[in-house]
Amino acid sequence: MIRAALFLLLLATPLSAVAPQDTFKEQVKQYKEVIEGRDHEEDAIQMIDGFIRLYAEHNERLIEIADLLELEEGDPKVLRKEIKTIDKSQEELAELVWLAFKERKRDTEGHRNLWKVAVHAYGQMGSHGAKFLWKAYNEKRFKKDTDFQALCVQQIGYTKDYSQAEELIDLLDHHIDLLIKSAADALVQFGEAPGEVRLLCTEKLVNYLNSYYNSQLNPDDTVAQARYRLVRRSFLDALTELTKQSFQDPLEWRRWYNKNKKNKDVWSDS
Repeated sequence: MIRAALFLLLLATPLSAVAPQDTFKEQVKQYKEVIEGRDHEEDAIQMIDGFIRLYAEHNERLIEIADLLELEEGDPKVLRKEIKTIDKSQEELAELVWLAFKERKRDTEGHRNLWKVAVHAYGQMGSHGAKFLWKAYNEKRFKKDTDFQALCVQQIGYTKDYSQAEELIDLLDHHIDLLIKSAADALVQFGEAPGEVRLLCTEKLVNYLNSYYNSQLNPDDTVAQARYRLVRRSFLDALTELTKQSFQDPLEWRRWYNKNKKNKDVWSDS
């Protein structure tokens, strides 16, 4: 805990493009000492929490820079250089979080808690986090751990990396029901995506929702009935966020989509 406290003290110095590089190097050194050792998972978790805060601060600075460039204030060359520096730092923060998986491989309670914290951290790291979430999802050690894979998929939605839409859509017809639900849960977070992305997601959700609904109408198909009960709410929530409409019946969603799929006002970018 002492090392974690010292780390957080160092973290009080903002790691922005203008912060001393020695500060960041010392933070990384302390984190690696903890993560490459044994036990001390709580210390590692506190340090990852610090990385999340750091990532968020960087994002705030990127917004400030974008505003300055739009207003034509400041030296554009200097500002664009700062953007590149920050993006490199963001990537490095994501790579540091991955050490939780790389250095801690045994399936223990402490490691599981650490892995889950890392997954939630990636959910707050935008596109930098999304690729590592897929990496964790595809890790051999988690292939039979559906709950953990589902968590990874859910957090991909929280990254708000809309380029992940098609890969999430691919999971909507997965053979594991919980992963279908998790993909829909992820798409709940895509309500502010560009119109083209929302249209594609809506089309696929409506199609699969109706397919699962029709399958469960067979009174003898208990598997289909269980699947529909599990995924229905997540599909409806995702459709509501994507379209700002609210229907409870799959057939109503089908009618609405058929009527509005070419409505440019519905699918315009905000």
